[in-house]
Amino acid sequence: MIESFRVVLELDVTDDDRALAEEILATAVTFHRDASGCAPYIPFTSVDDRPGAWDIRTAEGVSNVGVCRYIDNPYAPETPNLDGSRLLNSDEGVTLVAAIAEAPEGVSGNPEECAAG
Repeated sequence: MIESFRVVLELDVTDDDRALAEEILATAVTFHRDASGCAPYIPFTSVDDRPGAWDIRTAEGVSNVGVCRYIDNPYAPETPNLDGSRLLNSDEGVTLVAAIAEAPEGVSGNPEECAAG
């Protein structure tokens, strides 16, 4: 849960642009989930906190899949770390779920070994 945060924005504007810049800044909002369903902070920070495994082959009626990318910033761990997201609609979401369901089962479940080989 986000309790507080700080946004630092530096703009070089002329007097003519100041009103427009203030109008743009006034539209800034805090979000808990973006349009893809991703939170501004990674939902878990350790391997032990990951959600439990479930059989994706049992998923029915999938129409959308949110894909979230987070960065690890050890210098600013309290800052939002959502780097990007994408919402896969209809065919893309169904295709992704089918591809994952058809992929060979992992060996250990250890993320450090996923990229090996």
